[in-house]
Amino acid sequence: MFRQRLLTAIVLVLCVLFLLYVNNVWLFSLVILFLVGMSGYEWLQLIPLTGRSQQLAFIFVLLSCCVASLFWPWLWISVGIVLWVGIIIAVVVYPAGQIYWGRQIFIGIACWLLIPLFVCTLVLLYQHDSGSAYILYVLCFVWAADTGAYLIGKVLGKHKLIPAVSPGKTLEGAIGGLSCALIVACVGVIYFHPLHKIWWFGLAVCTFTMSIIGDLFFSMLKRRNHVKDSGNLLPGHGGVLDRIDSWLVAVPIFYCGLYCMM
Repeated sequence: MFRQRLLTAIVLVLCVLFLLYVNNVWLFSLVILFLVGMSGYEWLQLIPLTGRSQQLAFIFVLLSCCVASLFWPWLWISVGIVLWVGIIIAVVVYPAGQIYWGRQIFIGIACWLLIPLFVCTLVLLYQHDSGSAYILYVLCFVWAADTGAYLIGKVLGKHKLIPAVSPGKTLEGAIGGLSCALIVACVGVIYFHPLHKIWWFGLAVCTFTMSIIGDLFFSMLKRRNHVKDSGNLLPGHGGVLDRIDSWLVAVPIFYCGLYCMM
């Protein structure tokens, strides 16, 4: 399984490097459209919606929200902050809060807010002078955190993090993931030379913590519907949504933190 995950990750890294440094806005837009479409399609089974007309309407609203978020990004960011506070509470009190948030309409609205929030902050980051480098940094940060958590958790994991949500995640894995993520943050300091280094590392810890919350949130949704993976497009990783669940929160958090540092 790990070999398969590693090979898929290597292919994804090469694709991302090509995408970022070919510097073609149309190609970048097509990839974003693909991510939105696949994520929305995979989200359908987390609600779940089975009627064809309902599914098409859901995807149409999602695409419309993504377009709207590009025109009013800070509206989406403001609402997204409130939503993530609610998600943190839902993860911590799971399964007690299911009676409130576990309704189809709430899970659908979460998709219409979270994916467009990811899209608009990713586009804003891409438009920065060092946009490609920042995006690559965030992706490496999340990959390092995920890989560190997986390997350390596999070898040393004993104490469960939040077993009701995700029995496989451990405190030792989280510490290993944070350690690997901070190594990437150190490389980021050397490359980007941020003026406020304490803020940079504080942002790294915050981004890592929220990426875990994002991962747990999707684990919670999948557990609610007895779904192991959101899809099977990526060997060893599941679906697109399984791969970008941490990015959905890491990219907005990093962008907002970066914006505050400027």
